[in-house]
Amino acid sequence: MTACGVRSEHAASAAREAASEEVAPSLRATILEHCRSGGFEPDIRFEVQLQQTVLSLVDEGVGVALVPSSMRKAQLAGVVFRPLADAPLIEQVLAWSPANRNPCLGRFLELA
Repeated sequence: MTACGVRSEHAASAAREAASEEVAPSLRATILEHCRSGGFEPDIRFEVQLQQTVLSLVDEGVGVALVPSSMRKAQLAGVVFRPLADAPLIEQVLAWSPANRNPCLGRFLELA
């Protein structure tokens, strides 16, 4: 499905959940730009911080949302996942405090 397909299939209930601009401004900007490239401006009604909350709102029939493919694991009965053609890539970073003395941190950083 393309962004344009999202627009045409769900015109009556355009994407109404979005990543909080305060918490994830880059993610929100990427999603908005992708929607605009598909020819529509999402009608955002809720700003949330957790992807699980986004899926819960979709499960309740509140609207549609763009979420990472990893969220398929949530397996909510009322949520249908469709791959998005030409989906934007979201940069992920890892941050930690140099004062962190957790013995697992070194190994975790080796794996990351």
